[in-house]
Amino acid sequence: MTAPATLRAALDRLRTMGDSPRVMIARAEAEFRLGVHPETNAGEGVELLRSAVRHDPFLAKGFLHLGLRLHRAGRFRAAVPEYLAALELAPTSRRVHLLLAEALLELGKAEQQAGDELIAALAAREPERLKAAVVQVEGMLTGQEPDAGTEAAAENETEKKKPRRRAKPPTDLTGVWQVWLLAQLSRAAKRAQPVACLKAGATRIGVDGPADLALGCLLLLLSGDPPGEVRKEIAAAGVDPEAGNDPALRALAAALELAGAGDPVLFVRGASEHLLTGVLPAAVVCALHYQRFGPSAPSAAGTVTDALRLLDVYPPMVRDDHWFQELRIAVLDGYAERAWTDGALVQAKLLWRETIGLDPYRVPVAVNLALVAARMKAAEEYGPAWERLFELTYLLAGGVGDVQLLLDERRDLHLALTRQSWQRHCGSTPPSGTPTDEDLDAWVADGDALAVWLRNWDSYYLNARLSFRSPIHLLGVARDVDTDELAEARDALIALADTAVVERDWAGGKAFRELVAGLAERAYARSADPADRARDRYFETEKPRADRLAEELLQRTLVLISLLRALGRVPVAAAREGQAAAVIRHQRNLPRRILQSIFVNRGLVQNDVEVAGYFEHRVLELADIWFRAEPLTGADRSRQVARLGEIVEALPGRLALRLAHCRALHEAKRPRECYHAAVAALEQPSTDPAADAEHYRRELSRLIDQIGSEDIPDEALRPSDIASAELAAKRISQSLERYPASGAPYLLLATLLLRMDGAERQRRAARVLIDGVLVSLVEEKLPQMWQLLGQVPEPIAAGVAESACARVRKKVLDRLSAGGGPELLDQAMRCRELARRFALGGELAAFDELLAQLRQIGRRRDGEE
Repeated sequence: MTAPATLRAALDRLRTMGDSPRVMIARAEAEFRLGVHPETNAGEGVELLRSAVRHDPFLAKGFLHLGLRLHRAGRFRAAVPEYLAALELAPTSRRVHLLLAEALLELGKAEQQAGDELIAALAAREPERLKAAVVQVEGMLTGQEPDAGTEAAAENETEKKKPRRRAKPPTDLTGVWQVWLLAQLSRAAKRAQPVACLKAGATRIGVDGPADLALGCLLLLLSGDPPGEVRKEIAAAGVDPEAGNDPALRALAAALELAGAGDPVLFVRGASEHLLTGVLPAAVVCALHYQRFGPSAPSAAGTVTDALRLLDVYPPMVRDDHWFQELRIAVLDGYAERAWTDGALVQAKLLWRETIGLDPYRVPVAVNLALVAARMKAAEEYGPAWERLFELTYLLAGGVGDVQLLLDERRDLHLALTRQSWQRHCGSTPPSGTPTDEDLDAWVADGDALAVWLRNWDSYYLNARLSFRSPIHLLGVARDVDTDELAEARDALIALADTAVVERDWAGGKAFRELVAGLAERAYARSADPADRARDRYFETEKPRADRLAEELLQRTLVLISLLRALGRVPVAAAREGQAAAVIRHQRNLPRRILQSIFVNRGLVQNDVEVAGYFEHRVLELADIWFRAEPLTGADRSRQVARLGEIVEALPGRLALRLAHCRALHEAKRPRECYHAAVAALEQPSTDPAADAEHYRRELSRLIDQIGSEDIPDEALRPSDIASAELAAKRISQSLERYPASGAPYLLLATLLLRMDGAERQRRAARVLIDGVLVSLVEEKLPQMWQLLGQVPEPIAAGVAESACARVRKKVLDRLSAGGGPELLDQAMRCRELARRFALGGELAAFDELLAQLRQIGRRRDGEE
């Protein structure tokens, strides 16, 4: 058995041994060993190491290697808190301090300065200064200042802040010269600093050999230092790159040779030889080529065509290399940037599009094409270009199985679009500013801007939640949350991924959604136990940022409520298609209980006032305003029907909305659509209060009955003889075929048949009445049907009733065998009543048994839901 297999088997056994401290420590050690094993992939390794430090919070090496896993995956920001956690347990570890500094150097300006201070403190060997530098980094993570990914941060972008003082260069670089050199070369630093690093490296040649110094000189050369200056530094160190067989020295000598080549063709030949003989790696050759002959180089080819022809001089084996593809993309990108600067936007667009054939998944190219579309005001290209940019950021994260990939970029892009949309008409500043009625009216009139805000805020909120390391903050709940609310928050986050990502039909959207679902499930599992919540080591650190996000969520809800009022000021005939429904859907995307807690905690509502119910009440008010509007034309009435129908689709459980929609259809003289909408409403579970629901159901059934009555021609109501009575019966039967759930046609037809003589007509009347009893949704008419059925001779009525019961029983049994049935509960109950009235003992017993089965299945289904 291989080592990973042995470790997995051990973990399986440990998971069955309870949660005693001894077992938890053993699990942590097994997870650690499996997490750092070379055969464990990066994603699983991160999860295993996270689990290890959760089971043993004092496992310093677990935090260190978790940081390393994240660091090597390019997730520098995520690595920082893990290194800090390792330092809490091993505060004197030089290695962890250096790794922390390296991660910080890959981030923003403030983090880079903090990294400089760490390195300087290490070099100076000043423990107190080092401790202060670590505290400074910790302060950055507490969120005391708005971070780049929140609206509050964007609000403060205009405020002047004191610049952080850059760390003074260390006086003794001996032990840190490599990392300090990288820090200086990654920014516009004075040349004296890199030179000082090389001099410090030269003092270590006798101990470490010349390889590190040679690599340092190579980095200096690749950073743009003239070859002659680099040779001086090598000579000053007493090193001859031409002597010996050290690979690093040979690479340096070859790079210096290429950097001094003046003729492009000679450069390509020399570079190809060094590549094919293994003296230089492809990355170095490509970097030197771009430095010497790229678009901004003094010896650059005249045109992009000349530059590409020069690349084609390389041998096929070289051109097939991955790094060479990067070089070609860089050349195209460089000339595209030059064209952009010169205002040649069409050429820039064509060059950037040319790179897509080499790498169709490059986010910076998608950004550039979106900017070109905006600058060219190309309306037909603008939307697709931005959609493609967003699609790539989700596709790449889904492809590598890590939602953190490009998370900051996704969040900030969505945030930028929401702010752009907001500021187009609203003078106030989000999230705390409240727009005026005039602002909101202008925003509603500009439907595109509002749609961008609605859609992108949800995506911004999703990515902001995913950025938390605390499982409590990731789900957006309080620390004292109950299990039901925790489960709802988990489900709400997954549902938000469905609406914000999957419904946009992006490539990779479903894979991204599955990653979100996995994160949400793990966050739920890590928070279900109150003891685990108390041990959440990121909770306090991330709480200020979580509080700001909760404030933004609150303000979002208040604005959505205000938008409903603004929509009420728009004539229904002028309302934009889908706009009100979009406002409703985006509000319903937000977690119901979390919103309630936020509003209660801020003192905006009492515990007994539901925020969701208040919002829905505003929706009902909007629907009432639009329904009571008097359309001037048939087209206006059609628009009224359409807008009310959209609201019903967005909030299907409110029967008041369905009733308004059905009445609008009826007034628009669209009876069949009105009938089907009313029947669907009665079959729909209601979220209205019980008394209100009963009232609306009664009104809907009356409307159904009215439609059935109005469909019967006047002449069918007053037949003068047998022939006209038969014709009237035929026409009423046709109305019943069209509107079987109504009530009046059953009564009219049965009454007409009973007035005519003959047992066959009586049997037919009994069938009509029993069908009405079983099918009609107009319960007010049922007593009349039973009464009229009493006028049919009992043997005839009983025979028809028995046949009807047998038919319905078979139907129910067929549905039960197919896995359904509860939807036929009402009809089965009516059949049982039919069997009772006509003393059909066998059918009565059969339906008692069927009803018991149907109720049991219904209860089981409700429990599963």
